[in-house]
Amino acid sequence: MEDQRLCEACLGGRTAEVRQRLAQGGNPNALFQGRWPALFCAAENGHGDVVDRLLGAGAAVDAPNQ
Repeated sequence: MEDQRLCEACLGGRTAEVRQRLAQGGNPNALFQGRWPALFCAAENGHGDVVDRLLGAGAAVDAPNQ
């Protein structure tokens, strides 16, 4: 459930929420709907600030879609 919330924040470009969820131990490699990495969700929707946060938290740039 927490992974889903982080991914939804990434999709919506809600940088402050992403930062907060990552600070609380959120997984930067979380999958949206069990399928798309959070990094993909942010990048696909043009949220560069969120992409930077995820990369800084250790998101894998080569994580495959499931």
